[in-house]
Amino acid sequence: MTAWAQAPTAEFTGAVTDATGAAVAGSTITITNLATNVARVVTSNSAGLYAAPGLPPGTYSLRVSTTGFRSEIVNSIEVQVGQVAKLISGSK
Repeated sequence: MTAWAQAPTAEFTGAVTDATGAAVAGSTITITNLATNVARVVTSNSAGLYAAPGLPPGTYSLRVSTTGFRSEIVNSIEVQVGQVAKLISGSK
């Protein structure tokens, strides 16, 4: 029998929507580890969804930028090993 160890990482997933709740494709999501200042950049897909797996546990800042919309920033999001942080961004 083979047992797989849990990866010592966390993940951010979410959706980017406009004020009406419609999906916003092509948004840039910048996820920055506040302890190391290392950033990961991902883009929302045609359904407005994004995922950033394989992140070290820690405290992060998340910035969503979309052409024609005001940027949204969420600070001090703490994630633990094995945690999937789900965030929905409503762009205006």
